[in-house]
Amino acid sequence: MNINIINFVYYKKNLNWGIQMGKKEPLKITLSGILRWIFGLSIILIASEMVTEREYFPAVFIFMAAFVSFPPISNLLESELNISIFGSVRFLLVIIFLVGSVAVEPNNSSSAVFLCSYFFRIS
Repeated sequence: MNINIINFVYYKKNLNWGIQMGKKEPLKITLSGILRWIFGLSIILIASEMVTEREYFPAVFIFMAAFVSFPPISNLLESELNISIFGSVRFLLVIIFLVGSVAVEPNNSSSAVFLCSYFFRIS
């Protein structure tokens, strides 16, 4: 029982919700933050719709893109893993996850191959 109390005190000390000593941190509203919220919410909705249509494997890649782009989830992951992801790296990760979701989707793989061969013709 003492171990649980010690763990609770440790986690309570390390939680930082923007309030320290009764002072609130000013809220930073940026264009990139707004775009991340909009894009992240739309990606989560798309992934949820794919799960309802029983397309589980492509939805996993889209959920991973949402985890990287949606600010509350990405901030939580960055603080728990003690890493920082720059904007360009975040953008590349989202693109890689979205391309991966298209690649593993069984219904549209032939159209994706057709589009790639159409746009990247070797003359």
